[in-house]
Amino acid sequence: MNYIIDAYNLIGKLHCISLQDTDKEERLEAWIQQRLEGRNDKILLIFDGYGDLNLFGSQYKKGAVTSRFTATDETADDYIAWRCSSILNKSTLIVVSSDSKVMSEARSQRIRSISSEEFIASFYPKIKNESAEPTLTDRELDSWIEAFT
Repeated sequence: MNYIIDAYNLIGKLHCISLQDTDKEERLEAWIQQRLEGRNDKILLIFDGYGDLNLFGSQYKKGAVTSRFTATDETADDYIAWRCSSILNKSTLIVVSSDSKVMSEARSQRIRSISSEEFIASFYPKIKNESAEPTLTDRELDSWIEAFT
């Protein structure tokens, strides 16, 4: 399957990456790469291209993940809408965003869309060595309680 992802929207929904992180783009790429092992999916991450040095936009690819930074005068939403209208084989494409405008545009082009939360929760579940909270055995818990009482 091919995915076009509203990248900053996805970052805003992840608990492991913050929009304030200076390396948020690289961290998102790594997070997705971990979940692509053994899959044939292709990911296109669309980032709003802010900054004076990004007048024309930029794009680079690492494995199955392509990161696209829009030009300064174009939003990620605009680029996603344009991309959706220009793709011929829409049946193999899914747009990922929780932005209702982006989702509506995808649907108007007869492209399936899912929310960022759906993408995180069901499409790419946690990898085995990533857990939300560490767990303790009863024995470990008892020893910590004993140590602090």
